[in-house]
Amino acid sequence: MSFEANTHALKRTLRSRSFWQWISLAAGLYLLIRLLRPPPPKPVRHTFEPLHVTPVSEESDDGIDWTRYAYVQYVTDKEYLCNSLMMFESLHRLGSKADRVLLYPQDWELYPKPKTWESMFLRQAQDDYKVHIIPVRPQHTGIGDSTTWADSFTKLLAFKQTQYDRVLSLDSDATILKPLDELFFLPDHPVAAPHAYWLPDPDTISSAVLLIKPSMDEFKRVMKSMYSRSSSDEFYDMEVINDLYAGDAMILPNEHWVVSGEFRRKSHHGYLDEGETWDPQRVLNETKLVHFSDWPRPKPWFPASEEILLKTMPACDTMPGSAHKDCRNRDAWNWLYSDFQERRERVCGVAFTLY
Repeated sequence: MSFEANTHALKRTLRSRSFWQWISLAAGLYLLIRLLRPPPPKPVRHTFEPLHVTPVSEESDDGIDWTRYAYVQYVTDKEYLCNSLMMFESLHRLGSKADRVLLYPQDWELYPKPKTWESMFLRQAQDDYKVHIIPVRPQHTGIGDSTTWADSFTKLLAFKQTQYDRVLSLDSDATILKPLDELFFLPDHPVAAPHAYWLPDPDTISSAVLLIKPSMDEFKRVMKSMYSRSSSDEFYDMEVINDLYAGDAMILPNEHWVVSGEFRRKSHHGYLDEGETWDPQRVLNETKLVHFSDWPRPKPWFPASEEILLKTMPACDTMPGSAHKDCRNRDAWNWLYSDFQERRERVCGVAFTLY
């Protein structure tokens, strides 16, 4: 090879080395900048599970006569009987100490041949969850467009359970996240209930959670209000309760309950106290009971079309100053429904699974 050729080859080698040295230097600088730059914000967690609740032993001796207090449920068909069974399972699992009472139609047999869902569930409530089952005559007026809702007047028989000092009536289309035993020790009052905070009238109360001091006098008042309505009126148990107690009932704080539809709302001014900010994970971690109400999505034991699911599902919000989406409302809402369906299969059996 000539001198000139060797010279050109040497220059190419030097240029090549210089090129790769620059590449190495640039790569080193890039890595240094990445290390020094603050990390980007982590994406919002897209799964939800409430904080673990440690069950309280039902056998612990706290000096309180818990037989003076009771959770009361009523049922008129096997679907709602399954719901009530789920409520009692939750109270049992979470260690609630008060009695449990189930009011059921007096024409249901406990030992029919062949067995029925009703008879099996009633005996399961007795045997597994220490429930006192009481046969009653269902209360209804025949007014209204739904037999199920018309039979909701049976709930008002809770006023008649004078064997207890206080009873807590809970609608069974709900999920219990923590026991509500402390409510039994609120100041003495005929009725305590939460505000129906999503309605415009600030005095309207919800009948989904009712702390009642049973008495025959109050029971007679309730029955009189129920039967005094005109046959042209469409009304249910909530209207009766508000006729008698709106503006007079002791108000339960919102921290004890929330409706599932709250996770779909853009504004939470009706639910939150002044100065509070909405945090869906905090709400579910602190709330004791969630009542399902998401019209037009049906109750969680009924199937819903994909169109309805998409229409009712909470939206993911854009986080200020970030490209990430905040899906905590959607995650909490979806968890509530999936948890309900999982427990329904576990407590009531695969025949009651929603597919």
